[in-house]
Amino acid sequence: MTALTRERRAAMSAGALGGAVGGAAYTLLDGLTLVAGAPPNLAGVALVKALLLALGVGWAVGAPLGAGLGLLQARRLGRRGAAVLAVVAAGAWAVDAHVLVGLYAAAHLWLGALGAGLAVLAGAAAAPSDRGASMLVWLGPTVAPWALPALVGEGDAQRAALVGGTTVVGRVVAWTVDPPAAPPGGDTACAWPAAAVPPHTGAYAGATVVLISIDAWRADQPLAQALPLTAARLPPAVTFTQAVAPANRTTESMYAALTGRYPHHLQLVPALLSPEDAPLVAPREPSALDPRTWAAYTLAPVHDTTPTVIAAAQAAGYARYTAVAYRYLKADLGLTRDFDTVDDGPYQAGNRDREGVSSAALTDAALRWLPTAPDKALIWLHYLDPHEPYHPFGDVPASASDRARHGAELARVDAALARLMDGVHATGRRVLWVITADHGEAFGERGDRFHGSSVFDEQVHVPLHIAVPGGGAATVTTPVSLVDLAPTLADALGWSMPAPVDGRSLLPALQGEPLAPRPVLTRSSRDGFVFGVVDGPWKLVVDLRHQTRALFHRGEDPGERTSRVDAEPAVRDRLQCLLDATGAVR
Repeated sequence: MTALTRERRAAMSAGALGGAVGGAAYTLLDGLTLVAGAPPNLAGVALVKALLLALGVGWAVGAPLGAGLGLLQARRLGRRGAAVLAVVAAGAWAVDAHVLVGLYAAAHLWLGALGAGLAVLAGAAAAPSDRGASMLVWLGPTVAPWALPALVGEGDAQRAALVGGTTVVGRVVAWTVDPPAAPPGGDTACAWPAAAVPPHTGAYAGATVVLISIDAWRADQPLAQALPLTAARLPPAVTFTQAVAPANRTTESMYAALTGRYPHHLQLVPALLSPEDAPLVAPREPSALDPRTWAAYTLAPVHDTTPTVIAAAQAAGYARYTAVAYRYLKADLGLTRDFDTVDDGPYQAGNRDREGVSSAALTDAALRWLPTAPDKALIWLHYLDPHEPYHPFGDVPASASDRARHGAELARVDAALARLMDGVHATGRRVLWVITADHGEAFGERGDRFHGSSVFDEQVHVPLHIAVPGGGAATVTTPVSLVDLAPTLADALGWSMPAPVDGRSLLPALQGEPLAPRPVLTRSSRDGFVFGVVDGPWKLVVDLRHQTRALFHRGEDPGERTSRVDAEPAVRDRLQCLLDATGAVR
């Protein structure tokens, strides 16, 4: 019995030592990543503290895991097996930190945890049997939780500096720290445009409204190039070249568009759909440690009661139709609650994102409903196909680049939308057309892919085309927001929206009048809070997690590559003042 106990102790001791070394080595890679991509405010002593935290966490986590693995005789893998595991662990870290940077938080956690676990296993397998080391390695997890705060400091700013450039360590820190306060701005004696009840002049009263939103369509993919069939069928329209989505994800952005209110004024809660498509509201903010995160939590207006422009259309006697291909557009989640017909014929249970395409089915469903619709009708179709994963279409093969396959998805939507437009035109209706996108899409800019991770233009600058009956073509370069859609429709159709809205009516621009300059707001809330304020050619990006700010002149720097936050302090402070005045940062 004594020999067996000693053997177990030796195995645990060796495993704990190896696990501590493996965990520390893995998190040291995190630290090196942090050093390489450190935000401007993180330097000197803060870098050293961040590295100490990374090493300490690796030690504290790796030692007990390694001890358990040692008890299971993981060290019998031998040094060759340990070397293989170490290489695989480093590969997992590299993929997570530098290749798949646009993943959602849960995927980052589990991919990073896989690499860290393999590193710990490699260390446990390679460590020599040394009973005397057990006291040393167990001292780490015992002392670290008390010693590390003293070394790193309790301030959010220092701990938040770990977020973004690292994998396991940084993200675990992020999930345990509340977003810090906004960076200090300049003079706060400024005012964001006040919310107001929109006018309802009714210049196009009685017209059929067709609202088309296309998922993940970027503003640098012009209508005539990305959707040539649609462009050929669209009546003369006003093109807003500087339209900004209020958020970088579908639900937040489109609900803001339907209410005319920015997301921070809405009651958006973390929610998902059960396998039976019943709404489930998260009891707390979703955590990547919660396996239900894999079921795609999103922020949804499940309990929100903010009046929508769809309800205003109802009050005006309009028939209201939407066809649903995306799970978060189902009525129980709140986004489509005010439609009298929510056609889920095109809906693909589970999530279209993993099961194919739906543009043709959307058009087919709408064309089936159209003959029964009165002239006073509102139709909203959200074409989801350009959302990842991108499927090949036409001459574009499955082996093509993401950007090429995304373009093919837009071509698929173009073909479906052209059929819809032909069907609508054949009825002889007076139609007010709106064609826009919920958000953009990243193709590797700044290491990002897809959307939901930043407020740079590739993710929030969207197309916006509005054609009114008998209207002419024009181009408007003044920045506008999708929150302007609800008040614009209310004004143009004569619908009454009694509640105040953050947006403004764009009807003057649709009738050839100049549009006064006005700041617009956008945000990202998937991993902490990042805000963008656009005012004229300038855009300020405020990252509350990293405590950083960046300022861009979008006219001279359309790729938003060169920050002028220090070179233009007056502009920076004015835009920071505007952000503070919105009440979005709290």
